[in-house]
Amino acid sequence: MSLGVSSGDLIGSWSLSFSDIAFVTGKAETARLGLAVQLRFFAGHGFFVPDHASIPSDGVLYLAEQLGLDAKSVNHYDFSGRTARRHCAEILRHLGFRRMTQTDRRALSRWISDDLCAGGQPINAMLEHVFLWCRDRRIYGPSRKELERLVRSQRHLYLEALLARVRDRLAPDAVALLEASLADPDGPTGFNTMKGDAGQATLENILGVTAKLAFIQRLALPRDFLSVTGKAWVDQIVRRVAGEKASE
Repeated sequence: MSLGVSSGDLIGSWSLSFSDIAFVTGKAETARLGLAVQLRFFAGHGFFVPDHASIPSDGVLYLAEQLGLDAKSVNHYDFSGRTARRHCAEILRHLGFRRMTQTDRRALSRWISDDLCAGGQPINAMLEHVFLWCRDRRIYGPSRKELERLVRSQRHLYLEALLARVRDRLAPDAVALLEASLADPDGPTGFNTMKGDAGQATLENILGVTAKLAFIQRLALPRDFLSVTGKAWVDQIVRRVAGEKASE
């Protein structure tokens, strides 16, 4: 089991309603705590328990108290077993969820592209928001892998569109200078040289840095673009460029 949760989160996320208790106690006693964990975990995250390590121990204890059960009984519940899969389907019906439609998928894709991608979050963080988007609309999406592919696809399209907007705002002279830098990557203002470390404060290195700064100023880059792009995306692009060769 995972670490505990705060008292406020415990009550808000792991409390059973009267209808929840009636739903859970309608099952065999040996399966009740596992079912209750599945129910409250899904209600909080929008996806079902992947394994025992994902469950907060305090949440299990609190559920066990509400049901009058031994908290250790959850250890006998197989979250990947056939009974658990059947319970997942019953939980969806109990909570009033429906399967995702093509219309839902298109709406989700637009939301990822228009609202979620701008933050530049990692894939896993974006995926958590996607599950919550589905949960809030009482939609049960496809598999985690399929939703991850959707997130990756929309994220890739967003980045390509972002880079295209940067390219379109470059002046012809700037494009020519950048192409020359790529063509001679080890030259004074070549791609590799521009990425290189300034080194010690020798006269030669100072002159080299001065040449780099002059080159950047000649590009006349649209600085206002950085203010709307977001630091997370800028950092990712910087890391990507740092690891690429001029030929790429």
